[in-house]
Amino acid sequence: MTIKKIITIIAIVAALVTSFVFSSSLFETNNVRNYQVKQAFVTGTMSVKDNGGTYWQGLGDISTYGKNGMLYFSSEKLDGGDDASAQPLGCTFMGNSTAKISGVLKYQLPSGEKKRLVMHEVYGSSSAIKMELIRNQVAGALRQAGPLFRPEEAFITRRAEFTETVLSMLRNGLYATKSEAKEINTADGKTIKEMVTLLKLDSNMQPIISEESSLKKNGIIITDFVIKDIDFDQLTDNLIKKKKEAEQMQVVARANATKAKQDAITAEQQGLADIAVARAREEVKKITAVTQAEKLFAVAELDAKRAIQEAKKIEATGRAEAAIAKAKVSAGLSPKEAAEFKMQTEIGVAQALATWTGPSIVTIGGGSSKSGGESQMMQALGINSLMKISEKLSKTK
Repeated sequence: MTIKKIITIIAIVAALVTSFVFSSSLFETNNVRNYQVKQAFVTGTMSVKDNGGTYWQGLGDISTYGKNGMLYFSSEKLDGGDDASAQPLGCTFMGNSTAKISGVLKYQLPSGEKKRLVMHEVYGSSSAIKMELIRNQVAGALRQAGPLFRPEEAFITRRAEFTETVLSMLRNGLYATKSEAKEINTADGKTIKEMVTLLKLDSNMQPIISEESSLKKNGIIITDFVIKDIDFDQLTDNLIKKKKEAEQMQVVARANATKAKQDAITAEQQGLADIAVARAREEVKKITAVTQAEKLFAVAELDAKRAIQEAKKIEATGRAEAAIAKAKVSAGLSPKEAAEFKMQTEIGVAQALATWTGPSIVTIGGGSSKSGGESQMMQALGINSLMKISEKLSKTK
């Protein structure tokens, strides 16, 4: 084997060994959820690889950043474990009450190449950005916002406002504050002066920013922020507990007072309702009595009208019969009726004369009564007839 062949074989083997040793530095693959900063071999030129896929690394230095990240600050192991970067953050509230704040912040790193390269030059890694930039900004916002709130406000009554104030400082910057003496009412009814921290406001009544947010300057966007728990010191916990109990007693007292008032109103309304029912019943009785009276009156009136009609009918019948009798008297008896009457009279007189034994002259007694006069008249008629019959009989003898 010649020297030339030996050298060629050695070169090939060296190339193969070199390729094997540096194969991991020749090509790089980027996940679509990340972006990578490449510092070129030899020249040191910086570039950003944003798209997913494999590309030529060329022995360059590669740093990988997640496009989206999450910062936990909590004592709960589920929120990041025992890592120092996941521990709760301290906060001081009005009245020098201290607490450990637990929560979570979701963020999105900038999309522009320039800002990504600047952050890479300053921080050098994704973990450094989380710890040195984002976590420090959250801690600073909590320190600035805490003195604006009383412990019980941040914990209960104004918790949402406290969270919003911290979030606003993270997005815009730390707000300028000032201290003022303010009169407050204590639980025992006294009024005292207390130094309170207030925001400084501009002419438009907006908070004045004393320091711009580093997150905003670096193009980091906060997508979610939640304060999960506020763990106060023991003294503050006791004070909050006592105040809560006092407030609960006040709530119960107000509720009892309201209930008593409502019960009184209910009783009054019930009384009015009972009175209304009683009045309604009396009105029903009155209306029923009036209706009965009206009904009886109507029946009596109807009976009276019927009686009047009957009386009129009887009167009319009597008048009709009287008219008929008067007409008959005026018209006289018919020849047949007169003959029958004459015949019956003569027969009766004849029969009477046949048995007559009394005197030929009869004296008729007087009388003053109407019936007596009628009787005398009838007697006179009878006697007259008898006399005429007697004359006829004498002539025939």
